[in-house]
Amino acid sequence: MTQSRFTFCVPNLNKRSYLPECIESILAQDCPNWHCIFVDDFSTDDSWDYMQRFATDSRFQLLRGPNAGLYEGWNECLRHVCTEYFYILTSDDTCRPGLVSAVVRTLDQFPELDICHFQFELIDELGKTISSYDSIVNKYFPIYSSSIDFPHRRAGLTEFFLHVIFLSVYLSITSLAFRRSIIEKMGGFSSKYGILGDFEWTMRMGLYSDILYIPELLATWRVNAQQASKVHSYKDSQFCEQLRSACKDNFQTMSRVTRNSPPVSDYEMQQVVKLLSEHRASALYRDLVLELRRFRFVPNNIALLFSYVAEYPDHAWRNFARVFSLDLLDFTTRREFVLELLSRNHKLDWPPTPVILK
Repeated sequence: MTQSRFTFCVPNLNKRSYLPECIESILAQDCPNWHCIFVDDFSTDDSWDYMQRFATDSRFQLLRGPNAGLYEGWNECLRHVCTEYFYILTSDDTCRPGLVSAVVRTLDQFPELDICHFQFELIDELGKTISSYDSIVNKYFPIYSSSIDFPHRRAGLTEFFLHVIFLSVYLSITSLAFRRSIIEKMGGFSSKYGILGDFEWTMRMGLYSDILYIPELLATWRVNAQQASKVHSYKDSQFCEQLRSACKDNFQTMSRVTRNSPPVSDYEMQQVVKLLSEHRASALYRDLVLELRRFRFVPNNIALLFSYVAEYPDHAWRNFARVFSLDLLDFTTRREFVLELLSRNHKLDWPPTPVILK
């Protein structure tokens, strides 16, 4: 058998009900030469017992995790990657049969790149598709919607700025595969940012490599009650503080590792912080408007009103004039800001540059 060049990293904690579908999607690959590192973080269901059926399969490496939190389990997977390419397949998700062959073929063509981005779809607990990739992009990242139908290369620094401004370049780690050298360049996931550890890592990786996109549906992201990473509310002040911390830390990283790029100015940094604050202000405003529309002036809503006005007076002044409108975050403003940031300030192209795949 030809030596494997691709590793599936499968971190797991109490996902026994989804494990068979996840592992079967690996076994169904049209390329038989792969390795799978399964790290179970001491599950209390029978996940570990289930995986013992693969203990004699040389393609599988079964490990018990460090029992130190979500991202330490992911890092344990990374520590054991010894193939040229790897992919993090969270144990409640699945991949398509052509994933390994598509990633290896594509990244082989571009040896200078460490990151391959592709399409995924949202599925429910039963595995039924609930959102296509087109609808996901149009909802969360519309600036990218005109570029999803053709293969292209995006500058890593472009990706970094888009991450900061729009906060949802990928949504799921399952839409990315990597060359192992990215681990050597930037290290593993940090637990400093709470549940935003994967967001911070995928933001930071743009400082080390450009990104190659292929318009192929190769993965899923499952929405379920037990999933470790969920879409958090901007009303959560701790979440917003972790978000600002991740962006601030990575701007400092950018100044160290991107020697040939113009530094981020104080004005740009202030604008970024302002845009991040707008997310929280708009989340509070949305709740307030919905309550006012129902004419529900109860004590909790009065408290919400005072909290919103006290914390974001400028935002309140702008938006009370259109209190019966839900046109909250101004996408045009963010789009114009990021395009100016990319093209004029940092000489980066948008839309991205098409490439020809063999």
